[in-house]
Amino acid sequence: MDILKIAAALLNIGFGLYAFFQPRIIAENSGFALHGALGRAETRISFGGYFIGMGVAALILNEQAAYQLLGAGWLTAGVVRVINMFIEDRSELISPKWWILLASEIGVGLILLA
Repeated sequence: MDILKIAAALLNIGFGLYAFFQPRIIAENSGFALHGALGRAETRISFGGYFIGMGVAALILNEQAAYQLLGAGWLTAGVVRVINMFIEDRSELISPKWWILLASEIGVGLILLA
């Protein structure tokens, strides 16, 4: 098993745990507002549970296809980020954080797909 793939799966789990325990911070940094318990729950589910589950599954299955599936998700997120540049107001999207997230999504995706 490639150490970079393990690290990427652990990154996935780490992000998920952070999102699970800090939904307000995730929401603020993502540009949306939480509306009560439902908003916090959905953030924990979408940003927390999903990322934790995918990372843990990749580590447990320890199969190339599992890591590739995880990588496809990260790479697709990067592609959708770029597409959004053409749909939404670019001045609101393009920032140093935007470029860092794009590089991370593509980088992690490519590591896992290799």
